[in-house]
Amino acid sequence: MLLRASTDYGLRTLLYLAERGCVCSSKEISEQAGIPRDYLIQLAQQEREAGLIESRSGKNGGYIIARPPDKITLLEVLNAINGDETSASRARRDNPNGTSSMSDLFRVMNMVLSSYDAYLGSITLDMLLKCAHDSVKADLYLAECLRAASRRLMRASHA
Repeated sequence: MLLRASTDYGLRTLLYLAERGCVCSSKEISEQAGIPRDYLIQLAQQEREAGLIESRSGKNGGYIIARPPDKITLLEVLNAINGDETSASRARRDNPNGTSSMSDLFRVMNMVLSSYDAYLGSITLDMLLKCAHDSVKADLYLAECLRAASRRLMRASHA
């Protein structure tokens, strides 16, 4: 799966801020994370509105992560950047206008989307930073996150 440029850049911005843990200028983030500055400023506005980052004005101003990295999930980041279109496309999927076999297909699609949300909601920025620092264990670590998300889904579906 390929990420859209906006999603990639938005995630890079947050990971950079999470790694640094201090106020960073848009120029610094742009240069260090390889993000066009004008695009960064647009994405930072969306992330600020979603409560993921804060902006600071003044001579030493810039952006800072709004919450600890272990409290921000990958799902939140994706929703902050792609939120409106995600909600609209899901709303269309939630309104089947067809036969019972189509209703079954919509139910399966909703199950897939719930799985997607559960997995992405289980991965935090802190986890991604840990994977970046220990690439040898990264695959095993993310695989365990997927297993844990699957177990939660199974418990929820049987409740």
